[in-house]
Amino acid sequence: MVVLALVLVAAAYGLGLEDPGAFVAFGTFCGLAAWVLARVGIMGWISAAAAANRSALVLASFVVAFVFPFTQNGSDANMSIAAGVLIFAATAMGLNIVVGLAGLLDLGYIAFLKGPVPSRQQR
Repeated sequence: MVVLALVLVAAAYGLGLEDPGAFVAFGTFCGLAAWVLARVGIMGWISAAAAANRSALVLASFVVAFVFPFTQNGSDANMSIAAGVLIFAATAMGLNIVVGLAGLLDLGYIAFLKGPVPSRQQR
């Protein structure tokens, strides 16, 4: 749970940066920090802990995904992005269940996600 909270704080901080150079530098720093943690072996420990507490991790992930938009000061752009991410995540989970249970890919399931096709008058 602490790792997810740290990721949430880092993401909120990174998205709050207005200078593109600072954003790139922060992203590079986070990538290098993750690489160093992987080389040291911390990621293996986190993976083992996650495997042992899978249900708590799934619950914490949903909580973090729900709370994240509220850390962005109610920005409409971030709220719509978060809503889109949650819609696609729910669709991916549903498609995973459909494919897993039926054993085949149901493309009609995804066809409804595209949305309405504009008519010639709207173009």
